[in-house]
Amino acid sequence: MGNLNPKFFAIYIIFGSIVHFWYGLFFHLFYLPPGEPLWARWPVVIFGLGVGFSILIFRLDLKWSERLFNVGIFLFSWHCIYLMDNTHLPQDYFQAFTLLIIACSLMVFDLKVLLIYLFSTSLFALLVAFRIEGSFSTSFQVMNLIILNCIVLFASFLKIQLTQKLNLARELSENSKKHLELSYKNNLQAAHDLSSPVSAINVVAEKIKYEDPKLYKMLQSSVERIKDISRDLLVEHREKREQVESDFFDIENNISQIVADKRQEYKDTPHFFIMYRVTAPVINQVKIPKTEFYRVLSNIINNSMDAMERQTEKRIKIVIDPRPEDVSLLITDNGEGISEDQVAHIFEENVSFKEDGTGLGLSFARQKVREWGGEIHLKSTSGKGTTFELIIPFSFT
Repeated sequence: MGNLNPKFFAIYIIFGSIVHFWYGLFFHLFYLPPGEPLWARWPVVIFGLGVGFSILIFRLDLKWSERLFNVGIFLFSWHCIYLMDNTHLPQDYFQAFTLLIIACSLMVFDLKVLLIYLFSTSLFALLVAFRIEGSFSTSFQVMNLIILNCIVLFASFLKIQLTQKLNLARELSENSKKHLELSYKNNLQAAHDLSSPVSAINVVAEKIKYEDPKLYKMLQSSVERIKDISRDLLVEHREKREQVESDFFDIENNISQIVADKRQEYKDTPHFFIMYRVTAPVINQVKIPKTEFYRVLSNIINNSMDAMERQTEKRIKIVIDPRPEDVSLLITDNGEGISEDQVAHIFEENVSFKEDGTGLGLSFARQKVREWGGEIHLKSTSGKGTTFELIIPFSFT
């Protein structure tokens, strides 16, 4: 289920119920098919609104919200089959119902529920198809439904598998982080507890400094070793934490967080717009430290803001483009751009073309991207803006 929130199910059901209500009201006022009772639609609408508001009011957890959502999908689909069988609607409605099955199937997150849903709705729809008399070819409609349902099943199965793997990766990552936090607290406590005996040893060592120089040096050497061990424990923890953060790295979620932070940071800047889009789902993994990625992207965005200082409207667009071997991140601004001479030196350390610049931000970005095994490029046209491209390879291990 990824990062879904119970409110998602509630809002989805409430919105769908309201749309169904107004559609049904219009249908009854202007076109009441023969055989359709007036009450046919309202139980579904009432059930949907009841489920949606129950999730919000009683703050149901994700598990129960998903169960109620699935029940709503079943009821709504069977209801549509009932209408199609009892109202003698045009045969095109059979095609529309097939699309409805596809749409609802993609919202089911459990494989067993998905199989039951596809089997039951398909069976009922086939029974209806054989009952309908019309000019269209029933066998063609039936075969079309079966083929589409097989495609839906395959796509949904892949979606469910991917979701489960992502959830497992998140769970393992969170457990590792909790373990490291506990380890860090223990190491920190050990380092603190060692400080008192180390201080006592230093006092003793000072007293015998001139009486026994050899023993003094031995004590000093032991004290330094204890200090080194304490520092190594904390450094080891930091390195392990960075490794854990890089083991599971959700590019889209991290970029959305950075975008949200930048909107807050520049909220007082007039006519400032920053957005991102994903050209395709990022299925493969990258292994990079989260803090380093945040700093790199933040530095590039800050650099773009400086380049747009004289622009009335400041726009930054981030495009996430996954490819077979890597993922490309394009950060584009509508600033004044830079000259070809400046492009050649823009990533050099201590080189800046701003009055108060340090020349460290972009050099840090290039250093880190190269450490990740990736590349960073700059394309700029004077007077038309600048585009930074980060290419980060996937990890297939």
